[in-house]
Amino acid sequence: MDNCETKPDDERKYLYGFQRGWMMDRGYRIGAVAKLTGISTDTIRAWERRYAVVEPNRGENNNRYYTEEHISRLISVKRLVDAGQAIGTVCRLSGQEIQDRTQGILGSPRPSSDRMLKNWSIISVQQPDWLKACVKAQPGVEASWVPRLEEFSASDEAFVVIDMPSLSEMNEKLVLRMLPDEIAPRCLIVYRFASRTQLRSLASKGFRLLKGPLEPFALVNLLRVDGQSEVTSPDSVDSKSMKMSSKGDDVLCNCKKQLSGLVRALNQLEAYSSGCLKTSRADDALHQHLVKQTVQARSIMEQALRDVVEQVDPEGRKQTGLLT
Repeated sequence: MDNCETKPDDERKYLYGFQRGWMMDRGYRIGAVAKLTGISTDTIRAWERRYAVVEPNRGENNNRYYTEEHISRLISVKRLVDAGQAIGTVCRLSGQEIQDRTQGILGSPRPSSDRMLKNWSIISVQQPDWLKACVKAQPGVEASWVPRLEEFSASDEAFVVIDMPSLSEMNEKLVLRMLPDEIAPRCLIVYRFASRTQLRSLASKGFRLLKGPLEPFALVNLLRVDGQSEVTSPDSVDSKSMKMSSKGDDVLCNCKKQLSGLVRALNQLEAYSSGCLKTSRADDALHQHLVKQTVQARSIMEQALRDVVEQVDPEGRKQTGLLT
């Protein structure tokens, strides 16, 4: 027998290793792309199916694999859509056209690198964990937190981040009143609910706009300078700053955290929809229906949160504000 003959077990190990390396070389799976871009997997699939924004490679079982070029394009498209541009228009643009339009609407996607290493002001009422993680993931940033926009006093901030869940007309006016024009190009507004009118208005004045919440390394990528092909991945930044503190949390504790976030989001949606009722009568019936549905959904989620809190921590009702 030839001493060089490969044994069956060795051959299987070799083939497995080769195939594994081959699959890794194919690119990023869709779950990783969602974290790198801040775009949900459902939205990525919808953009591919309806608008052919990108065309990923396909592996075994028809799995999607994305290159860094795909991710860069998705990031650029998200910037424009978050600024109020229609996805149906953006999807037809070439890479250069997207870059030109991004710079035309938002200016440079991020301050120059020397300014990025200076101080940031973070304006946020709730100061959510995901936003804290985003700030920590930015290299060299010293952040000062301000609880309310009315308390912000502009000085020598290199960058300003405003966490504004409901970007209503009233909140738009507050932003314009409190922030000098010269700060707009170095101000990022992270919102959850907004109308295109407010998005286009603020974008036209130089504000950067992103729909949150975001993964830490998604914010790193979204603030990169256009033309940089390398995409920041979870392995290339401090892993501690990208992991929500979950040590010791069991399933029920994680459920409590997720349900609390849903209740807060539904509160924000109700407030936003109620504000639309006061400012626009054109879609009065639709907004009334949305408010009603939101209230019902919130009631269901609050009851679910009560059930979990009772199971995890009977005294935790005081912390959630769900007193009976």
